[in-house]
Amino acid sequence: MENKWATLQAIYNIVKDNPHPTTLLLPTNELILRQNLPWDEVVNHLKELQEEGYITMRQLSVAVISITDKGLQIVTGLTPAI
Repeated sequence: MENKWATLQAIYNIVKDNPHPTTLLLPTNELILRQNLPWDEVVNHLKELQEEGYITMRQLSVAVISITDKGLQIVTGLTPAI
């Protein structure tokens, strides 16, 4: 699995039990705790995932991440990765 997919999987694992996972705003520190990668590498993954439509990122008082419907579909196996 490419590391960006591992990052998407980590995001999914955090939000999957929420009744509305695409509306959950995930603080970046939650992701940092679950990734065993250098932060700059994770940031690159997040940028790629956002460009491809799998997540959104917003800068509030802290940066927050949301998984998109497209991200949910790929991580749950409903849509194959290209």
